[in-house]
Amino acid sequence: MKRTAKVFLAAILAAILLAGMSGVAPALAAAKTVKTTKLTLSEDGTVKLTVGEKKTIKATVKPKNSTQKVKWSSSDEKVATVSGKGVVKAKGAGTATITAKSGGKKAKVKVKVSAKTVKTTKLTLSQTKTIKLTVGGKKTVKATVKPKDSTQKVKWSSSDEKVATVSGKGVIKAKGVGTATITARSGSKKAKVKVKVSEKKAVMPDPDQGKTLVAYFSCTGTTEGVAKKLARVTDADLYRIVPEVAYTEEDLDYGDSSTRATWEQDHPETRPALGGKDIDLKGYTTLYLGYPIWWGMEPRIMCTFVEKYDFTGITVIPFCTSGSSGIGDSGADLARLAKAGKWLNGARHSAGITEDALRDWVKSLK
Repeated sequence: MKRTAKVFLAAILAAILLAGMSGVAPALAAAKTVKTTKLTLSEDGTVKLTVGEKKTIKATVKPKNSTQKVKWSSSDEKVATVSGKGVVKAKGAGTATITAKSGGKKAKVKVKVSAKTVKTTKLTLSQTKTIKLTVGGKKTVKATVKPKDSTQKVKWSSSDEKVATVSGKGVIKAKGVGTATITARSGSKKAKVKVKVSEKKAVMPDPDQGKTLVAYFSCTGTTEGVAKKLARVTDADLYRIVPEVAYTEEDLDYGDSSTRATWEQDHPETRPALGGKDIDLKGYTTLYLGYPIWWGMEPRIMCTFVEKYDFTGITVIPFCTSGSSGIGDSGADLARLAKAGKWLNGARHSAGITEDALRDWVKSLK
């Protein structure tokens, strides 16, 4: 019996070895494939995240003993990525689709990512005092928020758009006479500034009150200040030269070669249109003509002015204001364009010149 059992075992071993050599054993040892028949996700609505957040999505397969692994992918990895374990990471604002696949089955879920909100803690305006404009005038007000990386945009509004409107960049436009409040908001913070709009007015001369006129062009108020002092010293009438389209701070940006004023100064033939009421020069024998110096020259609107009027019989005395430049050839240039009148050499005056100093200057002209 013992010998028979040994022989039987030996026969079995021989058969197994023979089968292994013929390739039958691997087939017998191969794992059985169990296919996925159903795949679901733990999230079935849109997953909402902000940049930097994470969310784990669980995938469930049926049958539970499925041998087909779950593979994950994202339609836009700039918006959201997903790991092999279903961990979704929000990368950038936008929408992406996360897909899970197992064999021939797949399931999807949308992920909507919002930018991280950085709240405004402080909001200030470049202008705090009442802004005074005439109808048609403009003024740009700059809003500054803290922290600088705040994601809450600045929104502008006007309490009365019939008086003044304001753009999304803080550009205020004077529309009608009255007072309006301009408000800037960023998140829960807000800042306000009042705007007072008056009608365009030209001071019309009365020949019976004198024969001297001070006419001036001023954007920032420097030339205007000197002109008013000069008018008091000479007992003259005052007339402001007004452009049809007012110059804004942006128009006068010396550091930007594309601004309106720079372009005009680079094109000598330019003639900006005049606004306001015309001036009647009849009866005037002396005219003090004031203006700022722009880029070493008279503003082109002064060319418009002198070409429009007849200065026959009038003595014209130019004067200018500037940060550092003198009057240069601006007076001579205007005299050439005017083609009439007796033009004297002009002078540059500082913003802080006194009335006594102006009185001495006037006396020196005689």
